[in-house]
Amino acid sequence: MQTDLKRLLAYSSIAHAGYLMIGLLCASELGYLSGIYYVVGYLFMNLACFFVIYHLAPQGENVSFDDLKGLYKRSPLMALMLAVGALGLAGIPPTIGFTGKLFIFTAAIKKDM
Repeated sequence: MQTDLKRLLAYSSIAHAGYLMIGLLCASELGYLSGIYYVVGYLFMNLACFFVIYHLAPQGENVSFDDLKGLYKRSPLMALMLAVGALGLAGIPPTIGFTGKLFIFTAAIKKDM
């Protein structure tokens, strides 16, 4: 089980690259546009998560789930930012991660992949 947040985000980027490849392999305008939309959304989701990690460990040390305990009491805005970023990466509606995956899978279905 992975407890290091930076490593967990790095592993999740492999899955997100797969979603992007679906859009690119559609080789259609909808596929390319949905891929661009997903990349931009992924950029913001990942930046939000890494922003919180950076502020929790400014010296670059590893941040684990135990370090997040009580974050909502110490810094509610940081906790909200991390929650929205993580929910977006998971693809929970109504985040940009959900709509990006929806557009990518719509392009794939229209292409009969």
